[in-house]
Amino acid sequence: MQIITIIRELVDDIVFLDSGFKKTFQTGDVLRAIREKKIPKEGRIGYVKYYFHGIGCRAVFPDRVVNFDYTPPSICGGFSEHDLLDYIKSRGIEIPEEVIKKELKKLEYAKEIFYPKISPNQYLFFTKNYRPIIDKYF
Repeated sequence: MQIITIIRELVDDIVFLDSGFKKTFQTGDVLRAIREKKIPKEGRIGYVKYYFHGIGCRAVFPDRVVNFDYTPPSICGGFSEHDLLDYIKSRGIEIPEEVIKKELKKLEYAKEIFYPKISPNQYLFFTKNYRPIIDKYF
């Protein structure tokens, strides 16, 4: 399985979770809703268990684990190298860490992903379709 395919699946899971929080808790800003205690710090949305930590969330699906952070103003869809490694391992896919790191560099060079180094999450990668959103705010 190609790394870009796994990344797209991870981002799809992140967007699915974000949409679920927004719909379930009737909010447009998940981070604000957490601070205002409109969204419980931990719980379930359907079959997914979740736990918010700082500006991030860890979600446990029956067959995988998704960890991600929000970037103010409540933008989701970014992933760290560590998040990607955890996601791959949780799915039972065996790819050596060195190969993943090499592939991330290739994908960045090919402009399939980018690494904007924006505060407070300077370690997040985004897929190329997030470029207009990131450029708008940063």
